[in-house]
Amino acid sequence: MDQERPDPGQAPDRGQDPDPPGRAGEAGPSWVRSAIRRLLLGAAALVAAFWLLGKLSDLVLLLVVSLFVAFAVEPAVNVLARRGWRRARRSRPGWR
Repeated sequence: MDQERPDPGQAPDRGQDPDPPGRAGEAGPSWVRSAIRRLLLGAAALVAAFWLLGKLSDLVLLLVVSLFVAFAVEPAVNVLARRGWRRARRSRPGWR
């Protein structure tokens, strides 16, 4: 009952491979788990971003409208600044 042992530098033949590819316990290529993890994390981040945007939609709308109002007022402010009005004082109309 003397069996030959394969040379360590030699690949085992198909008859001696304890876990050939395609069997149920195989993990697959090493990049698959990383790719799946990145896909799931990306999907979770996308869902979280949309949820956060939904929660902050009123604030985002207010900021966007304020930005456009500031762009609309800017030419008038530049004209007044060229005529000698200081920007800081005229931006606080209720204060003297």
